[in-house]
Amino acid sequence: MVMQISSKVINAPELEQNLNSKQHSLFEDTQALLSGSLFVSLCMTMFAQAGLLTGSTAGLAFVLHYATGESFSMIYFVINLPFYWFAWIYVGKAFAIKTFISVALLSLITYITPLYIRFDYLHPAFAAIVGGFLLGTGVLFLARHKSSLGGATIIS
Repeated sequence: MVMQISSKVINAPELEQNLNSKQHSLFEDTQALLSGSLFVSLCMTMFAQAGLLTGSTAGLAFVLHYATGESFSMIYFVINLPFYWFAWIYVGKAFAIKTFISVALLSLITYITPLYIRFDYLHPAFAAIVGGFLLGTGVLFLARHKSSLGGATIIS
């Protein structure tokens, strides 16, 4: 595949290499992992208080949380433990470490957020729309810095 950009012809592998050559600094990675985890934790807090579910390991953690009454944060952290091996072996150690940090941050923040934020009334439609925006934005922050929130995203 060849792309014509102004007067210079760039082939697809060269374009991909140019796009992937941007390295983020440690500060940028830290900021993205914290911000992404915070956005997603706010979403999870809204979903929990509105009685909503999501997919993947977070959805499984919600179901187990609702069924057992155990902490969503702890369940989510434990469910993700086996996936770090896949990340380490198949994706790389930097991705596995960043993913572990992101999942740990999400677990910690979702554990302490309800202590500081409480909604007297939260309409499920509002929680779904705003929570979905927060979830998508947070996951985008993490993905752009080569991290994930564990589960199936590691395998895919």
